Amino acid sequence: MKNISFLLIAIFLLNFLLSCKKKDTENHLPVIMFKTGDQYTKDGAVVKVGYKLLFGIQARGTDDNITNFTIKKVLEDGTVITVMDTGLNSISMDIDKLLYQNIESKVVWKFTVMDRQRRTADIS
Repeated sequence: MKNISFLLIAIFLLNFLLSCKKKDTENHLPVIMFKTGDQYTKDGAVVKVGYKLLFGIQARGTDDNITNFTIKKVLEDGTVITVMDTGLNSISMDIDKLLYQNIESKVVWKFTVMDRQRRTADIS
């Protein structure tokens, strides 16, 4: 009788442990996108030295707040120049950033957000 009770309890506990669903641990990256509109600088635009560049950026965290936002210029030779690096603590971000064209002949602008779990997303 003792063995049967022990066996039933063991089966019950095993069944319970196997039926428990594990919390979804999939990493959800933050989301970042450009705003659209005629006022914003277009991809591939040719801009004279000293002229304005207007970038509209929207971002949101999926699981955690956005904690960092950076803007970097990547030059033709691979050199990376950090233009802006700022901390924040918000579920979303909506920014219009006015910058100016420098003397570089070709630049890729890279915008990156990072969440509290250090997961990143970027656009350029």
